[in-house]
Amino acid sequence: MSVQTLTTGEIAKYCGVNFRTVIRWIKRGHLRAYQLPGRGDNRVYMQDFLAFLNENKLPTPSELQQHTRKVLICETDVAHANDLSEALQELGYDVRIANDGVLAGAQIETFAPSIVAIDFRDFNPDGEEIISYVRDQERLNGIRFLALGDAPENDAVDAILPKPFNKSAFVASIQKLKEAA
Repeated sequence: MSVQTLTTGEIAKYCGVNFRTVIRWIKRGHLRAYQLPGRGDNRVYMQDFLAFLNENKLPTPSELQQHTRKVLICETDVAHANDLSEALQELGYDVRIANDGVLAGAQIETFAPSIVAIDFRDFNPDGEEIISYVRDQERLNGIRFLALGDAPENDAVDAILPKPFNKSAFVASIQKLKEAA
């Protein structure tokens, strides 16, 4: 699955407005978009559209809510990652696990998670490199980071869940980040 994009017409339907209104949002810088070569039609990355809805306190259409429920768990302990994944899946989250930096980078590009949980104790320096990469990519700016255990020296993460923690604390941290996104 590649990163999904939307047309101005699709966004207009989701928001209940005319497509020209969407074009105005783009021209005024309220909604991030890019133009296709040739005719200049606009396309908007799904993450940018979801961020726009959140910033303007607009409801997320039910058919798009699955995009806000994607979590990538970056953890070298496979059994622990599976336990955390199962806890989220029981609540309807779509979860992927990455046990190294290369796989994590690939999952961020193809799976397009809204939240990435990283165990920095076992996943360093890859964890900091992943955050740096995501923060440098404008189209990925909606991704939130949860540090499991130790956090990097800088303030690049959105939340920290100190170890040891149980599954319910992990789920609560994910839900809090989802609501804040």
